[in-house]
Amino acid sequence: MSFNLVQPDEFKYNIYVLNHHPEWPLLDVTSNVSNDPLKINKYLTPAQGVQILFYILLAFGKLLVKTGKTGSSVFRTDDEVIKSLRFVIFHSFILFLVFTVVKITFRGNAGDYFIGIYVAVFTFFTTLRVMNDSAYFDRSASFLDFPIRKYHKSSLDEKEKQNILEKIIQEFETREYFSESLASLSDLAKKIGESPHHVSQVMNEKLEKSFFELLASYRVAKAKEIIINDKKNTLTIEEISEMVGYNSRTAFNNAFRRHSGKTPSEFRKSTDSR
Repeated sequence: MSFNLVQPDEFKYNIYVLNHHPEWPLLDVTSNVSNDPLKINKYLTPAQGVQILFYILLAFGKLLVKTGKTGSSVFRTDDEVIKSLRFVIFHSFILFLVFTVVKITFRGNAGDYFIGIYVAVFTFFTTLRVMNDSAYFDRSASFLDFPIRKYHKSSLDEKEKQNILEKIIQEFETREYFSESLASLSDLAKKIGESPHHVSQVMNEKLEKSFFELLASYRVAKAKEIIINDKKNTLTIEEISEMVGYNSRTAFNNAFRRHSGKTPSEFRKSTDSR
């Protein structure tokens, strides 16, 4: 708790100097109001350091558990979880070093902007990575993308449903619509000349899949075909991912594992051993 606002002007001047010009001399000032009534200010810096170390140890523990389960190496692995944990540990350790140097070198809070800059840069690049790897950006934002089990007020008869189904299958199997990185329910509906609501209805009723479940199943099937035919392993997993429409390897890995029980790398190894 801070009571800086009720302190004398000389006290406020000293706070400004400590934060912005630590090389300036401080004024000699006394105050009747304690700036640390709970007597905890001297413990805040060590507590912050302990907090950072706690997260480093927590991430390191998770890393050991993950590598133990998968039998992977910490430094040589294709496992995205291990890579992420390694990334967190490295940057948390750098943050701890920056924090320690700043607190030893500067008086008061004068060097905290160095910590703030590193945290801001770390947050920026972490956000970029999350956005790049997120499956959210492989889908449209329409509420119609959620599975809809019942369409009580649908005007479609069975003949119309079958017609829409044939057009959907043609787009996916003949034109390989799934390979488009910006594929979405609304875009597919526009291509076949139907409403997104009716396209979603037909997928759910006739194929028992939502748009994105269907999209993933076609993408994974095509990826398997490419991997099997690429007997000399000339294509990287990233290249195969892009060929079937994924914008990130993580989204591709997640979909592939969900539909096949293996990652693309594991599937490739299983085909190589045959």
